[in-house]
Amino acid sequence: MAFATALAACEQRSRPFAPENKAAILQSTFQASPRVGLLVSTIDGLSSDAQALHFRRLLAETLQSHDFTASADSAHDGSARLTGHLIWAAISKDATRIAGHWRVTSADGEELLITDHITDIPLPIERARDGSALPQIAADAATTIDLGLNRQENEGDRRLALSPVSVGTIEGLPQHDRRSLNRALVQALSSAGIPVTAIPPDNGFVLLGDLNIGPTGPGSQRIDLVWRLMRPNGEEVGRIDQANVLPAKRILYEWNSISSDIATGVVGGIVDLQRQVAAKGS
Repeated sequence: MAFATALAACEQRSRPFAPENKAAILQSTFQASPRVGLLVSTIDGLSSDAQALHFRRLLAETLQSHDFTASADSAHDGSARLTGHLIWAAISKDATRIAGHWRVTSADGEELLITDHITDIPLPIERARDGSALPQIAADAATTIDLGLNRQENEGDRRLALSPVSVGTIEGLPQHDRRSLNRALVQALSSAGIPVTAIPPDNGFVLLGDLNIGPTGPGSQRIDLVWRLMRPNGEEVGRIDQANVLPAKRILYEWNSISSDIATGVVGGIVDLQRQVAAKGS
């Protein structure tokens, strides 16, 4: 009644197939880094609403280059919020200093990061404020936020950022049961703060499954699953094995419940594999 996760040269670890307290596991053990989903929200100190929206989108795009799943337009239930304030000052007739103050909060309002940065631009303040300085401000702000979260992740208990996962083909199941397991996987991944995408980005993963059900004795059957976590280019980065023996009637009549147990169990393996990949820098 366990599954193991493994990468090459990594020790196998056992986990419960059906955890006793799934809610606690999903809410605490897999607490999401703000990198997993970051909504670039209100930013004060810009010349107009249109310029503010433009800068929010520019900052979100720049944060993506720092391995954030960031957006200025949409968020999932677990997304953190980034808010900011820019203060502009002329330090000479041909130079402008912009002080940025940034605050990251979790979806439930917990303060995760407060940080500041300074950007000096060799332009008069009138030109700097017309939009010419925004790319440099976004670059400096993204670097500062990235470094601040890196320090927290290295010093604290929060895990490294998790990348998006696309649920791919699950072999060995009838179509109806496959849909049930697919829905359970999407729900479990989302509850753990892992973004789920239809098409994986270059830094994302694809989860492929192969399931086999066979008899083990009177009235019971064994479920064996092999999950492969892949890069979009086809590289396999790790495998997760699950197995359990259950009453045949339960498999026949309670597949939705079993799907939920399978999905909750495999999320832990996905988190571990992503941590290992991040630690290896691949």
